[in-house]
Parts: sequence; C-alpha cells; structure tokens
Amino acid sequence: MKIGIMADSHGDYRSIESAIEIFNNTNCRRFYHLGDICDSAIPETVNRCLTILTKQKTIYAVKGNNDHIVAINHADRNNTCISQKSLSFLLNLPQSIEHKKEIYTHSLPFEKELGASGMSRGMGKNEIDHIFTRYPKHIIFRGHSHTPEIIWKNSKNIFLKNLVPFTTINISDKQPCIITCGATINGYCMVFDRDKTEITCLAC
Repeated sequence: MKIGIMADSHGDYRSIESAIEIFNNTNCRRFYHLGDICDSAIPETVNRCLTILTKQKTIYAVKGNNDHIVAINHADRNNTCISQKSLSFLLNLPQSIEHKKEIYTHSLPFEKELGASGMSRGMGKNEIDHIFTRYPKHIIFRGHSHTPEIIWKNSKNIFLKNLVPFTTINISDKQPCIITCGATINGYCMVFDRDKTEITCLAC
C-alpha cells in the first residue's frame, strides 16, 4: 500500500493539486496532509485549498499552527472570506493521527502535554529523545520544518539525513524514526510504500 504525504502548502492551492496528481500517478491509496494547509496571512485562499483537498475520498489531515490561527481568528467574524464549512473543518482537525505504528502530526505528537504549542514548537535534541522514548517502535511523519529529512535511532546513536527529490530510502532498519516531509509550497512531497517499508522524496 502506497501512502502520499504532503505538508505546509500555506494557502498555495496549486501545490496541493500538484501533490495530489503525483499521488494519483503513483497509485497511492491514502493521502495525508500534515498541517499548515492554509496560511494566516492569506485567509482568502482557505476555501479553495480545502475544496481541492476534501474532494479526495482518502485524504486525512492534521492541524498545523497556521490552520489553528486561521480558525481561531475567523471563528467569530460575521463577514469573513472563509466559509463556515471551512472553519468547521479546520476547527475539528486533530493534531495527530495514529495508524498502526505510524503517527502523522504537524510538529510534535504531544498535544496532551503541550496543547496548541505542539503545532509550532521546534524539534531539538530534547524533543527527539522524548519522541524516541515515547514511541520506540514507531515511524513519525511530520511537517512544520520545510526541509525533508529523516532522523533515526540505532542502539544509542541518533542519525540525521537530509532528503532530496527522487531519493528512495528503505527504513526497515531505521526504526524508530522521525521523517519530515518537506513543504509542498517549496516543491516537496513524499510517498511511503508500506509493503516495502520505503520512503521516496518527490518534487511537486
């Protein structure tokens, strides 16, 4: 089963369309958007982004810090450029989704401890250690950082590798690991082949 992963489209609906086209062309059966679908600086693009995204029957999304800000800032406005349907969608997005041994989140999967700040807080050594302690057998897929990379733990050592488009990596021996998708607005997306336990960084 192939899974298409995108993140950080920041209101650029064309980048969402490009990623979806790639996912369809590579026979992905499920899509994830890892947050910051929208951008708080350009709320006028929210409706179009969500219309494109929600047309996909197999799309799953988590809330990014920009999505949270947009929803909170516009929830009580009578004359807004954002529809009530879009606001409801953003307000009800989860911060993380867990499926099998995979976790999909925007930045850090610690919403119970960190609340909304888990969507915007960066990932340093302490956060990496906490993730590997909490999820010793998981693959964490995240957005927020706009550059694609993989961080994994082997015994007591932690390794980091930047990813470039059209690179495929087998991660069967790299678990637990933290995989940053890269920003769709910067031309990155990713395909996870669950059967082969491979990730492929792609250009969109």
